[in-house]
Amino acid sequence: MYLRAMCLTLSTWLFATATAPQSARAEDSSSATSSGVRSSESLRITDVAGEFISFWDKTKNLPDQERVKLFMIEIASKAPDLYENTLFSYCRNVLHADLNKRIAEQLTAFPMIRNRYEQVYAELSKSMTHYLNRFKGHFSDFRSDDVDVYIAHSLGGANGAANLVHNRTLFYLGVDMIAIHNDYSNQEPFFDHEFFHVYHIQKYKLNNHFYSQLWMEGLATYVAKDLNPEATNAELMMNDDLIARTNKVLPQLIPEVANNLETLDTDGKLRFKYFNIESKDNKIPPRAGYYIGYLILQQIAKNTTIAEMTEWQEEKIVPAMRNALKTLARTNQIDLLPSPTFQLK
Repeated sequence: MYLRAMCLTLSTWLFATATAPQSARAEDSSSATSSGVRSSESLRITDVAGEFISFWDKTKNLPDQERVKLFMIEIASKAPDLYENTLFSYCRNVLHADLNKRIAEQLTAFPMIRNRYEQVYAELSKSMTHYLNRFKGHFSDFRSDDVDVYIAHSLGGANGAANLVHNRTLFYLGVDMIAIHNDYSNQEPFFDHEFFHVYHIQKYKLNNHFYSQLWMEGLATYVAKDLNPEATNAELMMNDDLIARTNKVLPQLIPEVANNLETLDTDGKLRFKYFNIESKDNKIPPRAGYYIGYLILQQIAKNTTIAEMTEWQEEKIVPAMRNALKTLARTNQIDLLPSPTFQLK
């Protein structure tokens, strides 16, 4: 449960902290093809996921304290923007957890996912260019030259997440979380969702208001569904149970969402209630925000295009979301993820 919870909360936290100052990014390194820094289709890729396997094998008989120390030296130091400034910062400042203990726990748990991890890692090296080129075929102004990609064991962080670091986009794929949670053969909706976050950050001014999280996740989910009309709910990272439970309480949630749209969610309490799998709220199903965001975007998209919505900022987003929520409040029946018509100009 912890692994899944951290996976789904870190990605929401990243958007909320995207404008925070970060330290200098990782230096180039000249390691083997299983790790290091390389370029692919103008993407700068730092890959430490393969090296993690070798590191685990080499240190498996050492005491936890020594393994953690070596992890910091041999793995984390090669990707400081990812580990120190993103994953470790989340652990300290949001989870308020013991970082060394957390790393030791992840090292201990690795054998349980190793076979799938190695499979995912091998597939990523073959499929990354395919997924990127497919996405760029729909969004030709995607700027891959200012994106830094990290392929890594995320220590239970996320299967995919994006953040701004010094006016560049840090995008990482957590091989461990993909291995645990992406238990379906069609990965294209997942990559379309994640690449759209990267693309959207290039156009949208991130902020800590509650509407911003709903907007970003709703639009990314809408785009993933739009590009993959036959995708299952699970492939869109919203399973049938989540949708059914949210639909049951949607009439009660709509007024609360509307009232909180412009709330400054600095402490992350609203994000936790609506986007965190570990939320224990007695009214809001865990992760209901993803589905509500999708429904809002579905309504807005009836009168505009994805290309236009991608460019929108607060002055257009908030009124459109309010109108969409009013429409949803008047709707007696909500279809289960109907397929939108894709219009990209």
